[in-house]
Amino acid sequence: MVLKTLSSDHKSLFAQIRKYGNILVEMNPGSMAKVHVNPMFERFFLCFHAMQIGFLKGCKPLIGLDGCHLSSEFGGVLLSAIAIDANGGIFPLAYCVYESENIDSWSWFLELLHRALKWNNDRHLCFMSDRQKEVLKAIKNEWPKAGNRYCLRHISTNFNANSKCSSLDINWKLWKAAKEGNEVGFKQVMERIKGVSVEAYQLLMNIPIDIWARHRFDTRIKSDHVTNNISECFNRWIKDDRDKPILTLMGIIRRKVMVRFSEKWVL
Repeated sequence: MVLKTLSSDHKSLFAQIRKYGNILVEMNPGSMAKVHVNPMFERFFLCFHAMQIGFLKGCKPLIGLDGCHLSSEFGGVLLSAIAIDANGGIFPLAYCVYESENIDSWSWFLELLHRALKWNNDRHLCFMSDRQKEVLKAIKNEWPKAGNRYCLRHISTNFNANSKCSSLDINWKLWKAAKEGNEVGFKQVMERIKGVSVEAYQLLMNIPIDIWARHRFDTRIKSDHVTNNISECFNRWIKDDRDKPILTLMGIIRRKVMVRFSEKWVL
């Protein structure tokens, strides 16, 4: 009986998601909330006005993109766009609940993010992601002038999956090469990797250097992050709430963001 009641609650809250979005926009002018149905609920996008203004006026032009799976009865994925504030802390920018990770859902999310920010394409911007093909295609379609970075932890994981490259020594050198601040130091470390494994060296050099090595990052972005830890921090922040019904989850995230912004403002 309890499980049946909980299931009913989950379904009824999905039916109220459009009303919830309209109330948020009405009570918080300038915010953007969008619902996509086909014909049943598929996606919900939310970006508060404070997020838009805060990013445009006080954040570095680097956005981390990542998704985490929801463990409620109906599943789904929560996609987030996380920026970095002037103090180096995480700055939630927008989030979206959607059916599954594919090119269509990523494009929908990034298109709405572009509209919410009223972004001028002539401004410099860079996205950090886990090198998923769907994400890269969506970025290219919706933000054609934006740069890309690949999370080094993801590169390292894939790198270690190759039996000929799975060496602690090579892995340590990979991280050292990525964090080098100049080309001379980078080349020296890469030569050491080549001395251990030519295949490992070639695999790394086949990945464009400017999207994973610090010394080649666009200096206009003002950030030397080589991992997507900002997105991982957000996912851990809401880890205990991923099993909640959709409106409950949205309310929890909203309150968390409000408290964080308020504390940052006071400090």
